[in-house]
Order: sequence, then structure tokens, then C-alpha cells
Amino acid sequence: MLDSVVRTVVPFLAGVLISLAARAGLDLPAGPVGEVLTGVFGAVYYVVARALERRWAVAGRVLLGAGVVRRVPRYE
Repeated sequence: MLDSVVRTVVPFLAGVLISLAARAGLDLPAGPVGEVLTGVFGAVYYVVARALERRWAVAGRVLLGAGVVRRVPRYE
């Protein structure tokens, strides 16, 4: 279970960091725009990381599991 939790939390944290970086040079309101940017960037990060993981398994371990998760979770 820990593997799936880590692989869920990491893209959201990446979305937060990317949206903060994107807003750094822009004069945008912090409320709704920040929430939308965080969701969009988190989703894009996840999709790109999963696409890379299908080709290179190590990419998923690093990008989605922050190097902590060693395998892709299996859901049964």
C-alpha cells in the first residue's frame, strides 16, 4: 500500500512545486488560479511520468516514487 500512496502523493507535490515556479514571475491571484494550476501541472506530470515509465521502468521509480518505491504496485 505504501507504494501506491507514494506514487499518488509525488505527482501532487510536483504539481504544487511546478505551479509555484510558474506563478513566480506572473502576477496571478493565489486562490483559484493556483488550485487549477496545481491540478493541471500535477496531472500532466503524472501522465508524462507514466509514459516514460512504460518505456524505461527506472523513470517511473524516480519520477513517481521519488526513488523510494522500487516496483509498480499491482492492483487486484
